[in-house]
Amino acid sequence: EKIKQVLDEKVPMVEHDEETFGLKSMRLTETSPLVGKSIRDSGLRHSISGLIVGIERNDKRILNPDSSMVLELGDLLWVVGDIEKVKEIKALNTASEPA
Repeated sequence: EKIKQVLDEKVPMVEHDEETFGLKSMRLTETSPLVGKSIRDSGLRHSISGLIVGIERNDKRILNPDSSMVLELGDLLWVVGDIEKVKEIKALNTASEPA
């Protein structure tokens, strides 16, 4: 209870519409400019106002990947961010695939 009290006082809450932010997937294809870049260098965090929360690669799940991890062709990225921004980035980085 004490921790919650401190957080309520010290950490401002960010209000957001549940329809604005969400979880989406995005597969990296050969046309993706993200392939070969680290998560940090990809600029994705800024582009979607969110972050990569997981990667599926070679039938393995990587949760909370380190920002130094290099993105690879075929990676399925799970991102939480601004849905509209994610859709824009997804259009540039993926083949037509349902999410």
